[in-house]
Amino acid sequence: MRQALAAIRIRSGRSAARLARLLREQEVESSNLSAPTTLSPFRHRHGPSPAPSRVAVVCLALFLALGAAGPARAADDPVYRVRKGDSLSLIAQRLGVTLAGLRQANGLKGDVIHVDQELKVPEAFKRLRPADVQWKRPLPKGGRVIRPFGPYQQGKLVLPSTGTDVACPPGTQVTAPAHGIVRHAGKMDGVGTVLILEHGGSWTSVLAPLDAGSIVVKVGQIVLRGDPLARTAPPEAAGDAPHLHVELRKDNKAVAPDRLLR
Repeated sequence: MRQALAAIRIRSGRSAARLARLLREQEVESSNLSAPTTLSPFRHRHGPSPAPSRVAVVCLALFLALGAAGPARAADDPVYRVRKGDSLSLIAQRLGVTLAGLRQANGLKGDVIHVDQELKVPEAFKRLRPADVQWKRPLPKGGRVIRPFGPYQQGKLVLPSTGTDVACPPGTQVTAPAHGIVRHAGKMDGVGTVLILEHGGSWTSVLAPLDAGSIVVKVGQIVLRGDPLARTAPPEAAGDAPHLHVELRKDNKAVAPDRLLR
């Protein structure tokens, strides 16, 4: 199942109807892609509706391909790079692990660490409750909402807008919306480069499209809230305004990302 889904390639010329059919052929429950019999036209306060984005459908397919339990995990344990001012106890507290477990995972006999040392943190954020995660806007304030969270209509299909598209010029700095682990960093046809972060408390965020050459993190790396991740890239879809797609998932279900965009 996972291999078959991972083989689905979403290309610029592939319609949403085609994607929905491919998902159904893989026997994936795609109720979020099914259309009710009627839907009021999608309205925007800031001018005409933009061309329907492929980001929402692509990100849904990506999550399905990575598995129902959440983003695919890196083969190795998540890694935290020691920063100036860190102590082993502070790192353990920040990442939601025990001091003893952190020592054991790294073969440490004491608490002496040094800047730029890489520490394995196999249980990072696993003990966090949803309310424990603290959020920060991943891009500068300003920029109107081009496409809010919720369903929109494309032809006869009603597609899920699984996130919020915020207008911003290409090259805008994108930062981590919360402490987390980089679980995916890669290009997807028709969308561009996508970053997926796992934050603990069953929270996951998705950010796209990003300039691949500007990414300063890698899969398996632990980042802290506000850390630079990358810069935005121009949209891949012709007619789309430059934007950042901000998506938030709880237990792998898309929810409104308002807490990230305050």
